[in-house]
Amino acid sequence: MKKRKRYRKLYPGESQGIVEETRFVAMKLCGEKVSNAQGSEEEIESSLENSETWEPKIEGFINYLVDSKLVFETLECIVEESENVSYAYFRKTRLKRAEVIPKDLEWFSEQGWVIPKPSNPGASYAGYLEELAGKSAPMSLL
Repeated sequence: MKKRKRYRKLYPGESQGIVEETRFVAMKLCGEKVSNAQGSEEEIESSLENSETWEPKIEGFINYLVDSKLVFETLECIVEESENVSYAYFRKTRLKRAEVIPKDLEWFSEQGWVIPKPSNPGASYAGYLEELAGKSAPMSLL
């Protein structure tokens, strides 16, 4: 007797794609926020309007650029110095991002912004990539 395969239940919107699935999750989270609020409809609307929203800051973007520069330079260094054939495609196409980020950082510096050193998460991720490339080249490409 052949055993039947059981397929997992799809999440709402999953069959239509990632956008619909994300929309469902966002609406669910918004609904929880509203249901947690107590009071009349006007009080709920005012509490949603007064809630803190995340606003990006230039300092955060500069930190992101610095960390990205370190990671891309690490990746390019790994690709250039390795003799593994897994990196051949990347040698031909180059990542190109490591060449552009310093120009962006230089522009911010000219505008008077202080360019920090790479943060701990950026440095640890770059170290992790180097370690992974030393163990297995295909794994570092994932």
